[in-house]
Amino acid sequence: MDERKRDSMVANLRRRMAEVGIELNDLAAAIAEDEIKEAARYRSATGDTWSGDGEMPQWLKQAISACATRSCARTLRRFRSLRA
Repeated sequence: MDERKRDSMVANLRRRMAEVGIELNDLAAAIAEDEIKEAARYRSATGDTWSGDGEMPQWLKQAISACATRSCARTLRRFRSLRA
């Protein structure tokens, strides 16, 4: 895309944002919120999250050790295969 076309598109976006009351900070906050939501691959019933990177959190270790039902065991097998 050439610079003139890009500048025109940016100006148009700024006009539209002003018309509906959206500020640049609103967009930045929405993007950051989306990134946070995407980063959490594992979530507990109480809202704790883990991205899957680094050491496994204690709440997940406890959930895995407490796993007793068949469906829980299937989920655990799937979880372990994801980590491999």
